[in-house]
Amino acid sequence: YIISGIKTAAEVKVGDTITDRDCPCSEAIAGFEEVKPMLFAGMYPVETDQYEELRASLEKFQLNDASLVFEPESSLALGFGFRCGFLGLLHLEIVQERLFREFGMDVITTVPNVSYKVYTTQGECIDVHNPSGLPPVTLIDHIEEPYIRAQVISKSDFYGPIMKLCLDKRGVLINQHYLTADRLELTYEMPLSEIVFDFYDKLKSISKGYASFDYHVVGFKEAKQTGHIAQRRAGRRAFFAHTRGPRVRLRTPHLRKAEGSDSASAVRHRDTGGHWRQDHSQRDRAPGAQGRYGQMLRR
Repeated sequence: YIISGIKTAAEVKVGDTITDRDCPCSEAIAGFEEVKPMLFAGMYPVETDQYEELRASLEKFQLNDASLVFEPESSLALGFGFRCGFLGLLHLEIVQERLFREFGMDVITTVPNVSYKVYTTQGECIDVHNPSGLPPVTLIDHIEEPYIRAQVISKSDFYGPIMKLCLDKRGVLINQHYLTADRLELTYEMPLSEIVFDFYDKLKSISKGYASFDYHVVGFKEAKQTGHIAQRRAGRRAFFAHTRGPRVRLRTPHLRKAEGSDSASAVRHRDTGGHWRQDHSQRDRAPGAQGRYGQMLRR
């Protein structure tokens, strides 16, 4: 074993090469690279005074799960919390459950989004997690988004609805073959951003629970359409949303900042029965929201 004076365990990563100071090696051992998160979401404590407890819990969690990354952030509606990076949807669910079971931390999780690579006209590559981090439109050369290779196995009776769902999510059919007389496997390539919201729920619904879904990231591809932000500030809770129109729209909360517009349009929280549910009440509780929405609709 080795005794070192390292104070922070996060400074030591899996794959680091240890060498002798007097006779160092020429290069590090190959085959290791730093884990890069593909999915990002905000985590906030249910009670605002539990911020430091959540920080300590995430630091302890990170000791045996180096793939979790987080940084502090704040929201007018949700208070102080952390912007966390995950490997995928399953990793997000595992972190939520382990925080609750092992540390007793009940957290509010905002709508997840993915990381985009923005290439500027100056030759730089910027990782953007939400629209607030986009450079000026005049400096953007093109944008790349992560793509996945997805495998869906289901009964052949649901072949048509599953293909329609994948095509609606901008999927491209790569392969299809029958495993048995009544079981079919479909392979698609589609953007990771299309499955982080409701893809799995819709898949289970149209297949009556018989379909299984698995995916892995295959890399980044150029987004075929570009998005623009209107001349107003995009909050941290804004996210990219693809439409069939002429552009990629950037969804932002409708309420003004004084009314807590920095919050997500929907957050996930655990109810009294221990189940995760969507909560849209942040928007509805804002003062004057119903009246203003009514005026907008009447107009």
